[in-house]
Amino acid sequence: MSDYIKSEIKALKQDYPRISGLKQEYLFSLVCLRYFFNDGRFEYSTYQDSFVDGRDDGGIDLITTNEIESQDLVVLIQSKMITSISDSQDLINVFTKMHQTVEDFKNSDKY
Repeated sequence: MSDYIKSEIKALKQDYPRISGLKQEYLFSLVCLRYFFNDGRFEYSTYQDSFVDGRDDGGIDLITTNEIESQDLVVLIQSKMITSISDSQDLINVFTKMHQTVEDFKNSDKY
């Protein structure tokens, strides 16, 4: 993991003690959310409103909204903090799981 990401995780832990006990991979997800979707902004409420990672989450770690061309979009985020991938099938499996979840949302009455 890069020194920059480590320093961002450390800063989150210091600035927001209520999330300091989260696993490193979850904090990494929040750093991604902060810089890819929130223009570098982060508040504790961002964590509360966006974080969904857990058992049976369909591969979704975070949910947020984004406006593109005057359309409000729901953004489903999956972040992975890994040091290596054993083979390309591992990567395919990650994306397949989340794709299937999106298809389930589109085709099911239970959501």
